[in-house]
Amino acid sequence: MSTPGWTRGCDLSDAVRRDVLRRFVHRATVENFGALRRARAILGQAFDMPLVSDAEWLARTRFATKKDGTLDERTRHCETSW
Repeated sequence: MSTPGWTRGCDLSDAVRRDVLRRFVHRATVENFGALRRARAILGQAFDMPLVSDAEWLARTRFATKKDGTLDERTRHCETSW
């Protein structure tokens, strides 16, 4: 069990990390670039190639978690610091 609050993505369990990557689709990472580029193109917005990986994004991003270590679904955003 972990402490409820904000947890870095790299400290989450494998299952929760997979869930994070599935839920947070607007991340600017190399692995997610194709989907993000298509979404921006539909909106008529340009987007340059990102320079970070999903692993680096997870290491720099915190997610709201419950006591059992799962995502707190009441919170729909994450906090990334560069």
